[in-house]
Amino acid sequence: MNFILDINGEPIKAPNDILFYIWFKKANRQIATTKIGISTISTVFLGIGRSQKWFEPILWETLVIGGKLDGEIDRCGGSRIDALNMHEKMKELVIAKEHEKMITKEQGRLKENRRAINLDD
Repeated sequence: MNFILDINGEPIKAPNDILFYIWFKKANRQIATTKIGISTISTVFLGIGRSQKWFEPILWETLVIGGKLDGEIDRCGGSRIDALNMHEKMKELVIAKEHEKMITKEQGRLKENRRAINLDD
């Protein structure tokens, strides 16, 4: 089943395959992009509701490009708000990893400083 976005950015079923393909080629499907350090987080509308028939179709995808979480993907169905919430959660994960990396670097510097002090004594 194919979906398009209405004028409010909410998914609706595409009336037919031809209109879906025309819309898909021209639409800006990216709804959020965030840059954190060397990581870019991108959330897009997939348009093709792939799922088992008893589950909600998966319509949105968030991808991390670069950094510690490079290639991390999350997907969801639902509304634009659901997709933006997914984007925010991925941002939190990337920020946590960046913070973890900063702490690890600082711990390494402290260790080096302690070694330098012991060598000088």
